[in-house]
Amino acid sequence: MTHLQPLIDSDEVSDVLKEFKRLRLTDKNIYMRNGSINRINGMIGMTFSCDGAHYIDHKTFFDQLDTFGTTCEVNSEELMVTNG
Repeated sequence: MTHLQPLIDSDEVSDVLKEFKRLRLTDKNIYMRNGSINRINGMIGMTFSCDGAHYIDHKTFFDQLDTFGTTCEVNSEELMVTNG
């Protein structure tokens, strides 16, 4: 049996968790309510106080950091990336 190798390494997990903390604490009105990391498939899940849920590839997460938690107008369909 072949074991799956994670797409997100330990260093990246640390970076994601730091950003989760920033997104939670930056603004008292627009903030991240919860987040999840799937190391195996490389996906990041987040729910914000104003615009619902995002489920995106970890590379897109790092590319789009300036758009999260800054407005209630973020279009989750534009940020949605699927593995396929």
